[in-house]
Amino acid sequence: MRKQITIALTLCIVVLFIYIFAQYKTQNKDSGAKYGKYANYGGIQLNLPKIAGMTECYSVPFFKEIIDENLAESDGICTLACYLPNPICKEIEILDEIPFDGSIFVEAYEDMKNMKWHNLNLDKTAQIMTENIFNKIEWNPDDATIEDKLVHIIGLETGTAVLLESYAPDNNARAVIGLVYLPDGSEDHLFIMIMNAMTIKERLIVSTGYYKYEDENSLMKAKAKNDYFLLRFLEENP
Repeated sequence: MRKQITIALTLCIVVLFIYIFAQYKTQNKDSGAKYGKYANYGGIQLNLPKIAGMTECYSVPFFKEIIDENLAESDGICTLACYLPNPICKEIEILDEIPFDGSIFVEAYEDMKNMKWHNLNLDKTAQIMTENIFNKIEWNPDDATIEDKLVHIIGLETGTAVLLESYAPDNNARAVIGLVYLPDGSEDHLFIMIMNAMTIKERLIVSTGYYKYEDENSLMKAKAKNDYFLLRFLEENP
């Protein structure tokens, strides 16, 4: 009798163990699907979500080195993440420069890491970004298309950005869009640059995406990609 009880007890323990293990595995699987990687900033854990068609690559030591040598810590800015299009990420080991086209950089300000941030500050932040980063060009009211506005941009120095639009894609974010010439291989190319200021867990987080400008359709596509990225970020960092 005692032997039967022992066997029954052992079977119960085994079944319980299998159940617990299955639950643990399921929870970890769900967690991995919801969140990609993490970055720490100002006492908060920033969830770096999985983005369709992109891979977070700042966590790759080789690429992190390239970023840190060229971008990180410039003007007190610290890089938290860098998302690259999947085809570029697959060739990351042979990169010798920062690929801009389709890339999105997530950054924050070192001297603001312990400062609580609120949505009331977002409009002012967008205004400061506009005034300090983008050149002010008074567009002719008759210039109805981007192509017309490009006439004003040709000849500007590399790195000079011109504002096209600013808007609020979400209550917790503000976005500004501009055009900028950036190095692309052996020559400069016109890029769409979209900057987002986001309130995440009471901290100011900034992201910047770059997309080659081909025509007006490329502007619409870039804006759609940016809004998707931004909303995914906010969704995974409530």
